[in-house]
Amino acid sequence: MNKPDFEQPSELPMSTVQAACKGDPGSLTMILHHYDSYLNKLCLRMFYRSDGSQAVQTDSCMKSLLQAKLIAYLVGFDR
Repeated sequence: MNKPDFEQPSELPMSTVQAACKGDPGSLTMILHHYDSYLNKLCLRMFYRSDGSQAVQTDSCMKSLLQAKLIAYLVGFDR
């Protein structure tokens, strides 16, 4: 049987999620790191260069917005 081409994402420990909900910066960083590749995939956009060529890139503004929304949701979750 062949190995899959991708790695299965590891689960976040519940203690990390609970600490992030209480505002722990280290836990929030771990959660952002855990979801980094997923957020990159969500934020792919077609950009057009001045010479007319096209490129697919991560929209860093959209990624920052989604990271901020994720943090705001986690910190406000316990309340």
